Amino acid sequence: MKQNNIIKAAVVLVWALLAGVATSYGQYISVGARAPRIEASEWLTDKPSLRGKALLVEFFHSTNPACRERIDQLNQLADNYKEVLNVVVVAREPREQIAEMMLHEYQHVYVAIDEPGSVFGQFEVRYVPFSVLADRKGVILWTGNSALLDSKTLDKFFTTK
Repeated sequence: MKQNNIIKAAVVLVWALLAGVATSYGQYISVGARAPRIEASEWLTDKPSLRGKALLVEFFHSTNPACRERIDQLNQLADNYKEVLNVVVVAREPREQIAEMMLHEYQHVYVAIDEPGSVFGQFEVRYVPFSVLADRKGVILWTGNSALLDSKTLDKFFTTK
């Protein structure tokens, strides 16, 4: 009986710890919160001017098939929403490994390298591809699996011209 109570107490303790981690884990990427600044270690393109435009941040890794499949869609989103939205792709890989591929395959998209992982950490990225959409004031509108962010979803936030 005493051993059973100890096990129950341990389960409750583990659950409480996990619940605490879960509630604090999303503090940077919660909808309605302010998006962190993107302080990349290097930009392969010009750094975007964020004045007056919303921001879509796409976290990327070159070996991830879902990330690679999303390239065409990001190019299209960046082109279709260019008046209201800047699209930034952030990769946590060495420049030598991805620069040519990133610059060759992306158009209308800003590309940042975050080799030390500080931007990934600020946005608390747990998987790729992962997207964060923020309005022109830096307030997060949407976060999640990039496969779910398409024109239909963006149309809820923006009107294309």
